Amino acid sequence: MKATFTLIIAGLMAVSVTSHSANSRIKSDNNPVFKHSVHGFGNKEASVIDNRKDHRFRVGTKSNDYLKSALSTKQKLDYMIYEDFDESTNQWEKEKDEFQYNNNGEVLQSAYYTWNVSLNQWINDGKEDYTYNANGNMTQWMYSYLDENTGNLVGSDKEEYIYDANWNQTQSISYNWDNTSGKWIASSKYENTYNASGKKTLEINSRWDENSGKWDVSWKYEYNYNSNGDKTLSIDYSWEEFTKQWSANSKNEYTYDANKNMTLEIDYSNNGANQWIGTRKYALTYNPNGNILQTDYNWDELSGAWQSTERHDYLRDTYGNISNENYYEWDLTASQWVATEKDEYSFNNNYSINEMVWPFREYEYGFSEYYQEEFKHMLTEFKGYGWDKTNIQWYLYEKTMLYYSPVNITGVENISKNEVKTYPNPATEYVVFELKDASQPATIELTDIQGKKVIAQLLLDSKQIVVRQLKSGMYFYTVNQNERIYKGKVVKQ
Repeated sequence: MKATFTLIIAGLMAVSVTSHSANSRIKSDNNPVFKHSVHGFGNKEASVIDNRKDHRFRVGTKSNDYLKSALSTKQKLDYMIYEDFDESTNQWEKEKDEFQYNNNGEVLQSAYYTWNVSLNQWINDGKEDYTYNANGNMTQWMYSYLDENTGNLVGSDKEEYIYDANWNQTQSISYNWDNTSGKWIASSKYENTYNASGKKTLEINSRWDENSGKWDVSWKYEYNYNSNGDKTLSIDYSWEEFTKQWSANSKNEYTYDANKNMTLEIDYSNNGANQWIGTRKYALTYNPNGNILQTDYNWDELSGAWQSTERHDYLRDTYGNISNENYYEWDLTASQWVATEKDEYSFNNNYSINEMVWPFREYEYGFSEYYQEEFKHMLTEFKGYGWDKTNIQWYLYEKTMLYYSPVNITGVENISKNEVKTYPNPATEYVVFELKDASQPATIELTDIQGKKVIAQLLLDSKQIVVRQLKSGMYFYTVNQNERIYKGKVVKQ
């Protein structure tokens, strides 16, 4: 079980706006091709995020690429080439993703190709198209596949999204194309509720019943948060049609340290008698260099104790990037950890993430936030290795190359610092951000002097953020209001 490379491709290769499949961990898939799965490196938001088994990436809803002026030169990701080693043929199989963007840096299309060895050329076997509103929120996603009979790309799936005044996605509806009727047929619907801080508290899924012609509720998730906005509890329910009641299935509990790092997650299942039984546990520790050690446990009913099963080490380079991921399994016979797989990431440190244009957007679980915290610079290459127990050596079984080019991004005007006032500054408890146009919603991010994001939230009617939990020192803020960017500094005493 391993989720490789998926942090970046959590944004790039496997993130769906509304795909709601089984939960996954930092290490989550036995066939670790990074474009197929997702993880979060024990990030303070949570290590549990939806496991996207899509073959290709799906983008999210809100831009994380903050533009500084009306014309800004960035480095855009043009395409990625994946190679997986096929042991049966002793050859590398290749796939490619190409991306097209608009002038605001929003991805408009993702085209997918497979290398045909016989024809010695790339075959376009699918694409995804994206539509946005004026706020940069995605309003529609559509997938098209290659019809081998006609040789044309044919639309098969689409999703449509609705947002509230604070840009929260409140509803999404999935459709499938019906060849018989020649119409889009609704299949599922997701409805979301948020608290005053913009955190999702409720998610309800419904399925379309063609016979009754109405939506039937299927399942729901409830989420709780602490005063810092960290998720502390999620509960999964299914709708029991016979009793007309919600039945709890499973829950996840999360614990954090003083630095808002998640240190523990425990998963429980309902035993049918309304009793919660522990099933899985994930313990995370952090060292001063930012390296992360995660140990996974299963509950052993026979011994009545937690048994360690897997370990994952995430190591940073001198630039703060996660450069190595090492995976281990517990050997019961030898009573020691045994290496099984490892991942290596290469970067061009001449370009920071603020200079990048990516085909992914910020989703509710904050994939772009994960990327900023784990990768600080331009990712150029990924390699995945397995451990050969027979020959006692590492072997390369997957690799990916990322290719970029410069682009001028337009559409955002210069912002005057006079249009936002901060007080009190220095501050001890809270900081108010007084905007010239207080009628429009805005988001704020606060980072420390090392560039680590410590606050990311909506600016509500009070237009203030709580800073009492932060250490004393200087912090940098970025306020985004209708794509207008305000930057400055605040001091916490």
